[in-house]
Amino acid sequence: LRRPQRPANAFALAWLAGWPAVMVIAAYVLVNAVYTSRLKRLPVYDVFCLAGLYTLRIVAGAVAVGVPLSAWLAAFSVFAFLSLALLKRAADIDRLAPDEVLPGRGYSGRDAAFVNGFGVGSAIAACLVLALYVASDQVSTLYGDPLWLWGVVGVVLLWLARMWRMAMAGLMDDDP
Repeated sequence: LRRPQRPANAFALAWLAGWPAVMVIAAYVLVNAVYTSRLKRLPVYDVFCLAGLYTLRIVAGAVAVGVPLSAWLAAFSVFAFLSLALLKRAADIDRLAPDEVLPGRGYSGRDAAFVNGFGVGSAIAACLVLALYVASDQVSTLYGDPLWLWGVVGVVLLWLARMWRMAMAGLMDDDP
């Protein structure tokens, strides 16, 4: 059996990467504690917090290896992770009657249209950020033949559209 990971292990590894990495890990632990103790029970705040935590993992990785974080990656990540967090809530809400409340989360069955609409909007925003990046002048300086990146935009858009279609049809598993 594997021993559970402890925050001390994360801080020890972060310390090897330097003080900025320690600060990012500390921020992650703090936000995670606030999420666990309070925000997970507040509709909308919970999914924004989750998206922020997932994005903070990317920030931690960039800081740990000493690579500057691209504003494009940060923007794409926030919208993509927000969409995925909302997708999870949509799957949870789909099982509720209109007046039933999701235990421990504060959403009711009446929140389905909001969660679905905001989730699809976030997915489209993520794909738009990705498309704007692919169309930017920065890409042509980084890649010899950036035309193939349009295929990535199409794949991400198709994947997110399929996930949301499944969720709205009641076919989404518990944890997308």
